Amino acid sequence: MQTIRKTCAKSCRIWQKPHLAVAAPVLQPLSRFNQIHTDTNKMVKFLGQEEAINIDVELFNEYKYSVDQLMELAGLSCAVAVAKCYPQASIGNKSVLVCCGPGNNGGDGLVCARHLKLFHYSPVVYYPKQTNKELYQNLTHQCTSMNIPVLKSLPESSKFETDYGLIVDALFGFSFKPPVREDFVPVIGLMKTTSVPIASVDIPSGWNVESGEPEGGGIKPELLISLTAPKKCASHFQGTHHYLGGRFVPPKLADKYQLDLPEYSGTDCCVPLNVKTTSSNMCEETIATLIKDIKSLKEQIREKEQLLAAHLKVQSNVPCKYSEALQTNEIARYSRQMLVDEVGLAGQISLKASKVLIVGAGGLGCPAAVYLAGAGVGQITIVDYDEVELSNLHRQILHSEDDVGASKVHSAYDKLHSLNRSIQIIPLKMHVNSASISQLMSDNSYDVVIDGSDNVATRYLLNDACVLNKMPLVSGSALQTEAQLTVYNYNNGPCYRCLFPVPPPPDTVKSCGDGGVLGPGVIGCLQALETIKILTKSDGVLAGRFLLFDGSTSRFRTATLRPRSPECAVVSIDILRSVDHINPQQLEKVLEDSLVVDVRDQAQYRMCHLPKTVNIPYGEILKAEGAKKFSDCLEAAGKREGGATTHSGPSTTLSRCLAGRM
Repeated sequence: MQTIRKTCAKSCRIWQKPHLAVAAPVLQPLSRFNQIHTDTNKMVKFLGQEEAINIDVELFNEYKYSVDQLMELAGLSCAVAVAKCYPQASIGNKSVLVCCGPGNNGGDGLVCARHLKLFHYSPVVYYPKQTNKELYQNLTHQCTSMNIPVLKSLPESSKFETDYGLIVDALFGFSFKPPVREDFVPVIGLMKTTSVPIASVDIPSGWNVESGEPEGGGIKPELLISLTAPKKCASHFQGTHHYLGGRFVPPKLADKYQLDLPEYSGTDCCVPLNVKTTSSNMCEETIATLIKDIKSLKEQIREKEQLLAAHLKVQSNVPCKYSEALQTNEIARYSRQMLVDEVGLAGQISLKASKVLIVGAGGLGCPAAVYLAGAGVGQITIVDYDEVELSNLHRQILHSEDDVGASKVHSAYDKLHSLNRSIQIIPLKMHVNSASISQLMSDNSYDVVIDGSDNVATRYLLNDACVLNKMPLVSGSALQTEAQLTVYNYNNGPCYRCLFPVPPPPDTVKSCGDGGVLGPGVIGCLQALETIKILTKSDGVLAGRFLLFDGSTSRFRTATLRPRSPECAVVSIDILRSVDHINPQQLEKVLEDSLVVDVRDQAQYRMCHLPKTVNIPYGEILKAEGAKKFSDCLEAAGKREGGATTHSGPSTTLSRCLAGRM
């Protein structure tokens, strides 16, 4: 056991919480001693160098303790602390490498190794600088007689990570003075870089007793076992576990030096002296490991839940002799909404057979998805590319603090799946663009699409795709305390472009990140209700009408929209047959020999356009001036192709329409 410790003059205070440790500096007079809170709310003192020397002198002289006696008690305390923090089952078949130095700290390590063997661990002692003193020879003999390997050479680095589950650092103590001696350079270097957890005895080896970790970095133990009382060096410890070991200080001596030692539980020889650790002061390696482990566990839980759901679905599929279309458990689950005249048995059957696409798992998509899953919509597909952020949690009710950093669609899947395992939830993490949404809608016949996006570009994209695929679009938006809701492209009602043909300039539209948002869930719930009304063919669908909500006054208003516009750039387009449009790969092959007319407005054309294309906005083509310009283009293209003027134009003419088709 180390009997003298150099200590630093810096004053600090540590707050107690079992198995978590970190130091936090506070302002206090320099004359006060460093202390830490324990479970009994006592303040355990950090020992200075002079006090540590005086206590050890009294233990030897006045109380007649011997070195080997204190070493036995200290080593046993270290073994018990290791067993508490790293149960043998957590290490498995791996060994515990006990690194011992030539002094008293190394003797503590030899005793610790012997007790670990009795605790059914597999210790291996690395003892590069053995001494001829009888005490240490006896301790080494005790280890070898218990079949504990004692190595003079450091294990191969290639096998280090695979063979050892824990390192006990018992190399240096209070007497260490830099630089590290040549015999110990390899093991210190290995401990600085290894991912194997380290438990340090009294002081992390290589640390300066006064200033803590040396310049250039030192070892970073997960467990620190302070002996007699914590030294001021321990104020810099930021690992996970901090224990006090060595239940041997006489009460009279503890009172004399006002150690305020904690109460040991039962017959325990060590007690946790840990601090309140937060994610900001835990070591980065520990945080990264915890995050990785939690994600892995969540994946395992998700797989087992899916397996369980499959078994439960088979068991719950009990036919109802009174209904051919619904199972007994479905009638019990949905009975309250089936009592509503607008739903009934026929409506519930329609919900079960329906497919809904929700774009955006945010403040609108989350509540909409919850109510649709609860209502028994047979298939719900959720599309979003983002990951959960802390700023999402005040409004996106499917996500929690545990989901921060996770994919939104998978977070939503977990909650919806736990709500209703009898329906199909399809999470799709993907960017919503022209290609992806067109492919998704062409591959799936959705009954309703819900727009829960937060930007104008996506709203136009979803609108156009829904018109071309003849799908109703339940559109909602929310900003600050105001919100809007309507249903587009339903029962010959208007679409988004019928009302707003030209997108507004990007700098005139605020997002939730710019303007803030409060209470969007109101509109998300109403989106679910409108969807259910569409799926059950109920009256009163909000098509051709516009619902406005003012959350500051809790008022709803409804406005009538103008009817479907025959001049709308999307509505007026017939869905092209496959022979009437080409994909980008086909376009590339014919681009050199074809006239490509981009009929978007000039602002959109300037933002991005294909090379060697001509911009004639669709609205201009319908007018005489635009028609002449279009005719002139055809004529010029015909000259380039045939060498003579022709009104027939080139052999191939391509028109780039607003919906993105050629």
